[in-house]
Amino acid sequence: MDLRVSYRWLKEYLKTDAKPDEVARLLTLHAHTVDRVEHLRPAWKGVVTAKILEIKKHPNADKLRLTRVTDGKTEHEVVCGAPNIEVGQVVPFAPLGATLRDVKTGGSWTLTAAKIRGVESRGMLCATDELGVGDDHSGIWVLPPGTPLGVALEKVYPADDVIFHVEVTGNRPDCMSVTGMAREAAAVVPKARLTYRNFDMSKYRGLEISKSRNLNSLPLTVKVAEPRLCPRYQAVVIDGVKVGPSPLWLQQRLIAAGNRPINNVVDITNYVRLEYGNPLHVFDYRALAGNAIVVRRAKAGEKLAALDEKTYTMAVTDLVIADAAKPVAIAGVMGGQDSAATVTTKTIVFEVANFDPVAVRKTSRRLALLSDSSLLFEKGLPAQATDAALRRAVELTLQICGGHIGSPVYDVKRPLPRPKTVPFDPAQITRTLGVTVAPAAAKTMLQRLGFFVAGAKAWRVTPPWWRSDVLASHDVVEEVARLYGYHRLPAQLPAGRIPVRQPDTLLQLQSRIRAWLAGQGFTEIQSYSLVSAKLLEQVGLPITTALRVANPLSAEFEYLRPTLSASLLSVVGQNIKRFSHQQLFELANIYRPKAGSLPDEVPMLALAMTDRVDDFSAAKGQVEAMLAQLGVRGLRFIPDAAGADEFWQPRALISAGATAIGRLGPVTPQVLERFGIRQPLILCGLDLSALAALAHPVLEYRQIPAFPASEQDLAVVLDTKVSWQQLQSAIVGIHPLVRQVSFLSTYRDVKLPAGKKSIACRIEFRADDRTLSSGEVDGILGKVKEKLQRQFSATIR
Repeated sequence: MDLRVSYRWLKEYLKTDAKPDEVARLLTLHAHTVDRVEHLRPAWKGVVTAKILEIKKHPNADKLRLTRVTDGKTEHEVVCGAPNIEVGQVVPFAPLGATLRDVKTGGSWTLTAAKIRGVESRGMLCATDELGVGDDHSGIWVLPPGTPLGVALEKVYPADDVIFHVEVTGNRPDCMSVTGMAREAAAVVPKARLTYRNFDMSKYRGLEISKSRNLNSLPLTVKVAEPRLCPRYQAVVIDGVKVGPSPLWLQQRLIAAGNRPINNVVDITNYVRLEYGNPLHVFDYRALAGNAIVVRRAKAGEKLAALDEKTYTMAVTDLVIADAAKPVAIAGVMGGQDSAATVTTKTIVFEVANFDPVAVRKTSRRLALLSDSSLLFEKGLPAQATDAALRRAVELTLQICGGHIGSPVYDVKRPLPRPKTVPFDPAQITRTLGVTVAPAAAKTMLQRLGFFVAGAKAWRVTPPWWRSDVLASHDVVEEVARLYGYHRLPAQLPAGRIPVRQPDTLLQLQSRIRAWLAGQGFTEIQSYSLVSAKLLEQVGLPITTALRVANPLSAEFEYLRPTLSASLLSVVGQNIKRFSHQQLFELANIYRPKAGSLPDEVPMLALAMTDRVDDFSAAKGQVEAMLAQLGVRGLRFIPDAAGADEFWQPRALISAGATAIGRLGPVTPQVLERFGIRQPLILCGLDLSALAALAHPVLEYRQIPAFPASEQDLAVVLDTKVSWQQLQSAIVGIHPLVRQVSFLSTYRDVKLPAGKKSIACRIEFRADDRTLSSGEVDGILGKVKEKLQRQFSATIR
């Protein structure tokens, strides 16, 4: 996860004389990778603060407005298309000659007079991205009321800062905040000291928060029906707040962290999330039916209009925050529109909670709804973190929005978990790292990270409550190693024999198949293992043949595929308008459901061959040649009628000896039509697990024959039920000098007797020690004819 940390903000919790670049270097060496250190400077020149006096409709464009503004001395008329402008707002104004940031190139440009739809604009109202202080272009940047007019923007908004772009690993959610990064910096920067905030509420109107439990002026009922999914829920009511723009210092912090300011109440929740790493939410107290908050599972079919302006349908597995009548938020993911704080809100409820990470992730992925809150909660946050976040939110609200605490602090919780104490032998550090670290030095390193270390020779190491990732002795060694410095560990190549990896038969087979098929003009595809119910229906497979994923990302990735053919057909259909001739293959696993257990994963090879002409024989020849190249012996293609639920037409069962390895055949026109394919297509599926045991990685060497072969063509008329495979087997077994029988053609015509067909083949005769005479060949050929006449009632043509 990427974290943007303002160094100015970090210094509120970190006392150090070190320069920002040095702090970033030490964090990278000992804690987390700082990908980039960004030195912010004002990207504008000549921009001043101004107030909007009048807004009129543009005569030539419905979406543009003629806006009259004043900088306190001079009035200017500008053309503006921002949807959020209102009379009385204080905004950044760029007069003619001002320099702004070029949003497209990142450079700068100078503002000159211009006519916009026939009306001259004598300046420009600016969004944050045009000033280089943010990325938002959805509207004009609205400054707080009371901002002095005609003042250079850099005086009211000091843009000088240093931003750390930090890559935080997924197992360290405690570092996804300013205070978390300050803890890390205090441990790795020499002479640095961590400072903590003293939450003193006594200077604000109302009572100090710890004494507010006797307040009952604004009743609120808090109930947690699912304590396993919500171990802690805290809430407090604050009355008399004034919702409006946040002060510039707060907006600056949010913008520097990549967040868009909304209003002071919402901005405080985002600010505290960034500062303390625990998400918050704020409700309009008057919008909560029955003055109640209930943390419960959703009822099937309940709907919620969320803050992203989309409506979501809940499932019974989802956890929601509800009032007495309906859901008002998706727990840990996003709040609802109906209970959101607006400019008319006077009384708010702050929520700070702890939710089960698995439940939040499942709901977030099921709804395809990701938020900053869900990304934090699904990493697993400690329940102890909520109290400080709530105190900070109350402190900022009383300071910025006014009002007073109007209720007790509700704190519904299970017993808070205690950090696990890890038995630890200090000698393990040397054994693991290969360097000697003095026990006293190692103990100091751990204490700087907040660990409690007890014992002399045998230690008992207790991590702080925010370090839920430290569970065993090797985790303790890792903490010492990173503070000692991985760069200080000796760089020495390992000595000894290089281990020899045993060859993987399946991988070798796949590699040989890829090479051969590529040489034959085939193209390999790679498709997802997860498919939709619609795709399975298109090929005529019931969804009961596939295993459904319990938590699919979307309907497109709902089932583990039971066949590769559906993916191949989909790819062919997408490309058929551009390429009528396609030869595709895929090497991947299919998944066959198994009752009460994980599915069987079967490695498969699937081939698809399509052209404007149906050439089953050519496809069969490709498969036969490939299997011969792999060294498969005893290969046979046996006629095999498809079942009622199959999408292939009558096909051939491919076997080697007594082992079935796959099938080959054309796809039915009905299935092809569903994929937009209006030409013949041949599919082949081969079971690689069966094929691996039959393929020979080293082909058998045969000496080049010293004597020539003799070839004879033969055409016979026989019953249509007799297959080529049967005919070939009958001929091969007649005499040892018959070395090969090759198929030439099949002929069907009304001139032939009913129920008959003609098959032409070529027979190769060869002896290893001599050249065969015509008499020998004719004698064997005569036996062939006799056998065919006797076995199949064949007529020689």
